[in-house]
Amino acid sequence: MLYVIYIYLGLLLTSYLFKKFTPIFFPFCEHLDNMNLIGKIPPEICHLSKLTSLSLEKNKLFGTIPHTISKLTNLYWLNLSMNKLTGPIPDQFSSLIRLTYLSLDNNQLEGKLPSNWGQKYKNLRTALLHNNKFVGNVPWQWGTISTLSEYTLLYA
Repeated sequence: MLYVIYIYLGLLLTSYLFKKFTPIFFPFCEHLDNMNLIGKIPPEICHLSKLTSLSLEKNKLFGTIPHTISKLTNLYWLNLSMNKLTGPIPDQFSSLIRLTYLSLDNNQLEGKLPSNWGQKYKNLRTALLHNNKFVGNVPWQWGTISTLSEYTLLYA
């Protein structure tokens, strides 16, 4: 059975699909931008542990970002922008210490920005977080991320 057919049909992004996709199909990189995917990001995404790059930009994803995404510790590129994701950024995000690019902009994320990123993200160069519903100040610890050269934090 061909499990990649959903890419062409824009079927629902479900836990079933992520259980069937293994690192054999997507060993390092998965870019599913603008594929008209609908649904929640399944917690089973953690089974794609060899991914170094994940981009789900410009889809119709909703719900919270699953905390299991933090098990993708090889990620250096993560783009979940332009969806309808809600809730806070999971605390477990700090385990993604290899990230150099993070784009969560144009969603409906809320809450305070994580303060522990200053200690964890030593490689982060780009953090695009604008057009969300964050509250509070930018944590002073973010000033210790010496590699951060591009960021947008405008609150909606």
